[in-house]
Amino acid sequence: IYTAFFGPIFAVLITDFFILHRRKFSEAALKDLYDPKGDHAGVNWAAFIAIAVGAVIGLINVDISFFTATIPTGLVFYFCMKYMKSCERFRKGTTLEK
Repeated sequence: IYTAFFGPIFAVLITDFFILHRRKFSEAALKDLYDPKGDHAGVNWAAFIAIAVGAVIGLINVDISFFTATIPTGLVFYFCMKYMKSCERFRKGTTLEK
């Protein structure tokens, strides 16, 4: 059953690193990740929502959950990051930054 959660977590990490950040992190951005008052402080609800949706999809057929949940989770995460108001501060340094 853990694979129903592994696929969605993997999808969020891959989508964030390869699609949103385009494999580029500056030194200042990495230091900001651990700053309690930085731009990335708090909870990224887009990731939680995407992982929950992916886990539900993965639990439908646990045997192939990694494959069935990965792409939908990545899409949900991308569109949540793009349109959710609570994710504005997490868009800094990504392709979604305005």
